Amino acid sequence: METHFGEIHRKECGVPPPSNGYPDHGNGRYSEKLSYKDWFMLNNSYRAHSNFVESLGVIIPATLIGGIGFPKAATILGWTYFLGRIIYTIGYHTMTPTNRYYGYSITLLCTFALLGFLV
Repeated sequence: METHFGEIHRKECGVPPPSNGYPDHGNGRYSEKLSYKDWFMLNNSYRAHSNFVESLGVIIPATLIGGIGFPKAATILGWTYFLGRIIYTIGYHTMTPTNRYYGYSITLLCTFALLGFLV
């Protein structure tokens, strides 16, 4: 990346470009040299990560609050949710994003169960 964009980046920003291309998440200048498959995998990885981060705002508080009344069940559901997210990510990386639905089903059930503890 440095050799291709180094001069332009230094001229525009006054510093050398970051080694990992941040803040380009695969759709801009730093991805121009990626093959289509690498670009596709990078975007799948970024989307799977973003989906996980977006759900943490609900899952962590629900697990902690649910754990007050149902500690064993909340722990099991929290770990099962995490396992479902791993399956979701692996499914997303099989080049067929519809395979993510196995993990999504697990995480959805765990989410509803954890939210049920809050009621």
